[in-house]
Amino acid sequence: MQQCSSGFGSLVFFDIFAETIAVKLKNLLGLMFLPCLFITWSNFAQRVEIDKEKLQFLSTEDTINVVFTYQDLHVQLPEFTEADFLADKRERMATVHNSEEIQDWMTEYEAAKQQLWPNQLLSILNERVQEYKNGPVFTRNAPTAAYTLTINTYWLYFGYNVVIKKEPAQASMTLNFHPTNYPLSTKFKTTLRRAMGLNDDSYNFEGWEEMRRMGEAYERAGYKLAKALKRVVD
Repeated sequence: MQQCSSGFGSLVFFDIFAETIAVKLKNLLGLMFLPCLFITWSNFAQRVEIDKEKLQFLSTEDTINVVFTYQDLHVQLPEFTEADFLADKRERMATVHNSEEIQDWMTEYEAAKQQLWPNQLLSILNERVQEYKNGPVFTRNAPTAAYTLTINTYWLYFGYNVVIKKEPAQASMTLNFHPTNYPLSTKFKTTLRRAMGLNDDSYNFEGWEEMRRMGEAYERAGYKLAKALKRVVD
């Protein structure tokens, strides 16, 4: 029961923020046009622009090394640095949780960044790419691979799930393909903005629901990247 209170308390502000934006849009465009606007914007935001010529090397490689980073990461709002977000999270959780429970959440968050979310992205990416004729395997810890894909997440939005209303998690990241031995060099760089999860979980807070919601956004990112690479390796 305590977890439910925490989840609600930490997300109420963003619920109100999202609701305010929606009201302004409705006043501007009218309710009947809002769904079309949202769908069009959402699809555009999640596109991955690919240069087939610059990425042609992928079709001749068996393995691509993958590195996940979080440089200049902002969370929830554009002006919220990760440090700001975590400090705010601690303060909000302290009203209903003890120090041990707060630390558990912080540990889960760091583990999700380093393992859970990257693994979910790679799982979907490889599942799709292996269906293509010349699809390489994307894997972490492959220093002998000729090329590396560095995925830097620079923005996270956890969304919310408060029984009567849901908002999917979203993630924005840069995708930089470069020679493994020359990380400062770039073969091709692109951006995936606002990869949006499905938020189809039932209402519960077991296992820190925020982490699961964000995992769905990473899965969506993997799907979108795989779809874009079809033009290169199939």
